[in-house]
Amino acid sequence: MVFESMVSDLLNRFIGDYVENLDKSQLKIGIWGGNIVLENLRVKENALVSLRSWKLTLKIPWKNLYNEAVVATLDGLYLLVVPGATLKYDAAKEERYQQEAKHRDLQRIEEALQMAARKAFPPALSLTAPPVSPQRCQVHKGFKKHKKTKKGLKKLKRHENKEEKKDTFMEKLATQVIKNLQVKISSIHLRYEDDLSDPQRPLSMGVTLSELSLQTTDENWKLSILNEAAKIIYKLGSLECLCVYWNVNSPIFYKASWKHIVVTIILTVLLFLVFKPIFASAKMCINPNAELELKSPKASLHLEVQNISIEMTKPQYLTMVELLESIDYMVKNAPYRKFRPDVSVHISPNLWWRYAFNSIMDVHIRRVSRMWSWSNIRQHRVNLKAYRTAYKTKLLSQSKSNVETDRLIQDLEKGLDVFNITLARQQEQIHNGEKEKLYTAIGYSGSSHNLALPKQYVAVVVTFQLFRTSVTFREKFDVPEILKVQMIDLSTRISLRPGAQAFRVEAALQHWYVTGLQQQGAVPSLIASVGDSSSSLLSIVFELNPAETFADQLLRVHSQPIEIIYDALTMNSLADFFKTGKGVDLEVLTSATLSKLEEIKEKTATGLSHIIETRKVLDLRIDLKPSYLLIPKSGFYSSMSDLIIIDSGSFGLSSSSSFSSLEEIMDRAYDRFSVELRGVQVLYSKSGTHRMNKHKDTDNLVTLHIHLRSIYVK
Repeated sequence: MVFESMVSDLLNRFIGDYVENLDKSQLKIGIWGGNIVLENLRVKENALVSLRSWKLTLKIPWKNLYNEAVVATLDGLYLLVVPGATLKYDAAKEERYQQEAKHRDLQRIEEALQMAARKAFPPALSLTAPPVSPQRCQVHKGFKKHKKTKKGLKKLKRHENKEEKKDTFMEKLATQVIKNLQVKISSIHLRYEDDLSDPQRPLSMGVTLSELSLQTTDENWKLSILNEAAKIIYKLGSLECLCVYWNVNSPIFYKASWKHIVVTIILTVLLFLVFKPIFASAKMCINPNAELELKSPKASLHLEVQNISIEMTKPQYLTMVELLESIDYMVKNAPYRKFRPDVSVHISPNLWWRYAFNSIMDVHIRRVSRMWSWSNIRQHRVNLKAYRTAYKTKLLSQSKSNVETDRLIQDLEKGLDVFNITLARQQEQIHNGEKEKLYTAIGYSGSSHNLALPKQYVAVVVTFQLFRTSVTFREKFDVPEILKVQMIDLSTRISLRPGAQAFRVEAALQHWYVTGLQQQGAVPSLIASVGDSSSSLLSIVFELNPAETFADQLLRVHSQPIEIIYDALTMNSLADFFKTGKGVDLEVLTSATLSKLEEIKEKTATGLSHIIETRKVLDLRIDLKPSYLLIPKSGFYSSMSDLIIIDSGSFGLSSSSSFSSLEEIMDRAYDRFSVELRGVQVLYSKSGTHRMNKHKDTDNLVTLHIHLRSIYVK
C-alpha cells in the first residue's frame, strides 16, 4: 500500500540510525480508524545486542482532526547494551557502520558550515531592510530620534502585516494538530552489561523510566481538547520515577534468550541506585500570534523537580574507573579487532601470535607503505577529481535527483575520508564573494534574527525550579555516609529577545549544607549558610546584549557568607574513597587530562583571538560577602576546641563605569577593572571565645585595592 510505504520511509528517517531497515509489513495501519501500530523492532548490532518495543501506537483521527487529539504512545521499550568486543566481528556490517558514522560526521560539518555562513553575512546584504552595522558600538547623537522613527515604521509594518496575513488551510491544520497532540512513553528500561572490564566482578548499569507524558490542558491546567478558537496552547508534562542504577557483581543476562532477557529485566529489583527516583512536572504555554500582539512571550516553559538524590559507594566508583579504562582499551583495540581470534590464548597461542603479527603489519606497516605508494596517490587524485565533478553536478541539479550521480558519489565516498570529502565539497561551493553578490542581487538577508521585533520584546521564557538536591558518598550502602552535600531551592530563569539577538540567564541558590562522617556521636557540619536569610546565598545574572547598558555582555555575581569547618577524619576518609590502589589508571587519567588541557589550550588561544577581533565590552560586578574557615586543633570541631579562624573578607570585582557613551569605551585600547579585598584576617582563638571575638580585632584587618587594565593588542 502506498500510504504504508510513505509512513515506513518517514519512520526510517527518524529512527533509521538505531534500528534495522523498517519494512511496511511491520506496520499495521487503519486509515479511517487512525491507528498506526509498529511492532518487533530490532536494533543495529554495532554496539548493542537487542531492542524490542512492545507497542508503538500513533492514533490519528483523520476524520475529525479539529475535535480529537493526536496520540502517540510507546509502551514497553527494553534495550540491552554490551561492549562491541563481545559481538562476533562481521566485516560487512562494520563497513556499513563506518560509512554511516562518516555520513553523520559530514552532516554535522555541513550544518556547522551553514550556521557559520549565516553568521558571516550581516543584515546589510538585504535590500528590504535598512543597513545595520554588525557592531553595536555605533551610537550617534541623533540616535534617539532615529530610533523613534524606526519604531513608528515598525508599528506601521506590523499593523499592515496583521491586516494582510491570513493562515492557509495547512497552517491551520498543523496548528490544530499541535494544539491537541498527546505523547505518552511508559515502561522504559535501558541496561548496559560488561563482563570484560573485570570478569571476576561483572557490572551492570541502567536507566529506568515509569512514565513520561505530554498532554493538552486549558488555562487552569486541566486536561481538555482545544478547539480552533483557542489562541493559546497549554501543555502539561509529567515525569515519573526516573532512576539510574549501578550494580557490582551483577548477574549477566545478554547470553540468554531474548524472552528470558525481557522477563528478567522486567522482574529485576533495583537495589543499588545512583540516582534515586526523580519526579518532575512541566507547564508550557505557546502563543502562535504573540509576535503580532507583543503582549506576552511566544513560548514559556516552567519546569519543577522535587528532589534529585545522588548516592555513590566505593565499589561503584572503582567499577566506574575500570569501565573508563576498559573503554579506552577498546578504542585502542578497534583497528585490530578484525584479526582477533575467537579462542582463548591458552587454547591456541599460535593464533594469538599471528594476531599480533597481522595487526602490526596490516595497520602500521602495509597501510603506511600503501598510502605513500605512487599508484595509491594517483588513484586518490583520480577519485578526488571524480568526486568533485559528481558533487558539482549534484549541486547544479538540486531540483532533479539523478540516481546515477548519487550512486557514484556514494561509491567514491567509501574510499575517501571525512577531511578529503569536506575539502572537495568546499572547493565546489560558491565562494563567499560570489555568494555576497548573489545575496545582494536577490535581496536576501543572511541575518538569523527577526529585525521586525522590538529589541525589548521577550519571546521565550524558561524557568527551572529544583527544590532539593543531594550528593552522598559512602563506603557501602549499609554504613553511614562519608560526605553529604545538600542544596536547597535552586532556581533558574532564561529569557530570549530575538529582536536584539539577546538572552538573559538568572540563577539563584538559597541554601547550601555539607555534613561529614559521623564521629563521637555527632555528624559534623562542614559547610553551612550563615548569611541573611532574606536574600539568596548565591545569585548569578548573565546577559548578552543587555538593554539597560551600553556593554555587549553583563555579569552579576552576589554571595552571602558561609561557614566552613575542617574535619580531619572526613577529609582522610574522602581521600581513601577516591584511591583506586592501581597505578595503570593513573597513567590513563594523566594522559586524558593532558590531552584535555591541550584541547583547552587550543580553544582558549582561538577564543582569545576571536575576542581581540570582536572587542566585546563586559559590564562586570562581583560581590562576595566575607566567609570564614574554622580549623580545630584536634581535627574535630566542638565548642571547647582551640582553633584557627581564617576570615576571607569581602571580595569585589567591577568594571569601570566612568564612561559616558559607548563610543568612548570602544575608542579606548583597554578595559578597566577594580579589585577590592577588604577585611582579611587570621585569628587564633582559645576554646569558647571564637564566636564572640571573631570580628572584634579590627586593627589588624587587611585591605587591598587593585586596578587592572585589560589591554587588547591588534
